[in-house]
Order: sequence, then structure tokens, then C-alpha cells
Amino acid sequence: MSFACFQAAGQNPLEEQVTLWNRLYVVKKLPQIHSMGLLVENRQFVNPWRGHIFLAELNYHRKISPLGSLGIHGTYLIFTLPHDPEVSNTSRKVELRTHQSFTYRWVAAKPSLLVTRIMLEERFFRSESESEQKNGFALKYLRLRTRIKCAIPVTDRLKFIFSDEFMFQSPGDLDIGFDQNRLDAIFRYQLIPQLALDLGYLNWYQQRNTVDYLRHSIRTGVFIKI
Repeated sequence: MSFACFQAAGQNPLEEQVTLWNRLYVVKKLPQIHSMGLLVENRQFVNPWRGHIFLAELNYHRKISPLGSLGIHGTYLIFTLPHDPEVSNTSRKVELRTHQSFTYRWVAAKPSLLVTRIMLEERFFRSESESEQKNGFALKYLRLRTRIKCAIPVTDRLKFIFSDEFMFQSPGDLDIGFDQNRLDAIFRYQLIPQLALDLGYLNWYQQRNTVDYLRHSIRTGVFIKI
């Protein structure tokens, strides 16, 4: 419903694409109320097959209540510009991100679980000018991300997870406020207590100055607890 409202309100031409997302997420439980996580993800266009975004993230979470936690995240990305996979003349761009998050788990209707997350994200880019690259990375955008996620058990080992995430970004050189909306539907199979496998679909709608993107994404993932 939320995605349909934003798509209908868009004034730009809409370009549809197909991507594959492959994800590895490893979580290490630390003593008491702490945990560390490593996320590695690759997103690729299909037809033609071309690398698009590689992402690596380290994060730390600390529980502040039985159901709430605070997190800090650091992310390194390499992505291809422009976003159009049909363009042969492309360039690579590097981005660093830092995030601060608050997550709360609502146990409203057992055994289902409702999770909300609010995240503030800072996006740093290296200057495209060779003469200025020695200055390193500079803050270019601030982004607010809000997500609601629901996990519903199907069987003892199979779980259905649905989430909706909005992103609002400071304008910078993009004349926009709303940035993107991601609708995610995943089946997670718990192979063993420490290992789960994901398969799902992501509807990824993103606004830009001259064209809006609707990406139909097949998502696979491996989730490991150590």
C-alpha cells in the first residue's frame, strides 16, 4: 500500500529492472547484553549480468531493555554508475556509511514477532576530482530510515518475514526528500539452530531527479549465529 502511494505520486518516468541480492550475515553473541554482526552483500543486475553494488558492514548492538536495543554500524560500498545496466560506459564509486539505530521487538501475538527499527545514516563520498581525492571522504547526505518487520512461523523450522522500509534523505544535489521504499518478503528455513537459509522477493522503489526506478529483486541469504 505504501509503495503504491509513492509510485502513483511520482512525476518522473519509471524504469523497471531485475536484480539478484546475495547476502551473508554472521552474528556473534557476546557476554550479557552485547552482540557483533558482519554483513556481506552483493547486488547484481540481470540481463545483462553486471556487478552493481558490493556492501560490507560491521555492527554492534547493545540491549537497553528485554525488547529494545541500540546499534552502531559502519559500512563500505562499491557501486557502479549510472544505475542503468544497459550503459556500457560506467564508473565505480566508493561510499562509506555510519549508522545509529534503535530496534524494538513487540511480542504482540505469540508466536509472531513485530520489530520496528529507526536508523540515522550518514553517507560519505570521495571527491570525483583527482586533485581533491587526497582530502578523503566528505559527508554528502543524511538519511532517515524507518522499518517495520513481521515474522510469522509457518512450521517449526520455516518462518515467513515481511518488512516495509522508508528512507528520507537530505537533498544535497538531489532535489528530493523521499528517497526510496523497500517491500521485502522472505521465507527463512532454520536448517540447524546456528544456520538459516533465506529466499525471497524485494520490491525496491527509488526516486531520482529525472527517472524513478522499480527493481524486482530475488534475494538469497545465509544467516549464521556463532
